[in-house]
Amino acid sequence: MIPPEPPQPQLQPPPPPAPPNHVVTT
Repeated sequence: MIPPEPPQPQLQPPPPPAPPNHVVTT
């Protein structure tokens, strides 16, 4: 039985959501 690998710590935080390339006017 292979022991489960420990979760790898995230060195860098997730990147912020990218702004919309084009402006959508409703």
